[in-house]
Amino acid sequence: MRNNGFVWYGVGCARDALGYDRHALGYDRHALGYARHAVRYARHALRYARHALRYARHALLYARHALRYARHALLYDRHALVYDRLKVFQPIQ
Repeated sequence: MRNNGFVWYGVGCARDALGYDRHALGYDRHALGYARHAVRYARHALRYARHALRYARHALLYARHALRYARHALLYDRHALVYDRLKVFQPIQ
C-alpha cells in the first residue's frame, strides 16, 4: 500500500497529459480554421486581382479607341479645311 502515492501520481500525470492533448487538439482546430480563412481570403484577393486586370485591360482598350477616333476627327477636320480652301478657288457659277 506504500506505492499507492506513485499510482495516484501516475494517474494525475496521465490526466494532465490528456488535458494537454485536448488543449493541443483545440489549438490545432483553431489553426485549421485560420488556415481555411487564409485560403478563402487569398482566393478572394486573386479573384479581385483578376477583375482589376480585366478592367485595366478594358480601360486600355477604350483609351486606344478614343485615341483612334480623335485621330480620325483630326483627319476629317483637316480634310474639311482642305475642302474649304479648295471651295474658295472654285469658279462662281
